[in-house]
Amino acid sequence: MTVAVCAIMGVIVYRMSVLAALYLRDEEVLYKNASLVTTATSACINLVIIFIMNYVNDSLSQWYPYAMDTLIKIIIISIIDLYFPMFDLWS
Repeated sequence: MTVAVCAIMGVIVYRMSVLAALYLRDEEVLYKNASLVTTATSACINLVIIFIMNYVNDSLSQWYPYAMDTLIKIIIISIIDLYFPMFDLWS
């Protein structure tokens, strides 16, 4: 569970830092589309994290049957990770 929370926090920090960096650029195209670029890249990062966490969960469930109890937690965190970038809260 702490890995998932750290992944979420990492993506949030990534979004804030990339958005700030793109707003500091002098290029007008990047400045106008900074929110879109940040949202798209963070959604891709979230997708990769979800795939990795599902792979690890599947691997663990073969060795430890009680790991399937964590599947509900993984699904909830996956839904939050997947849909959180759609609601761009910082723009």
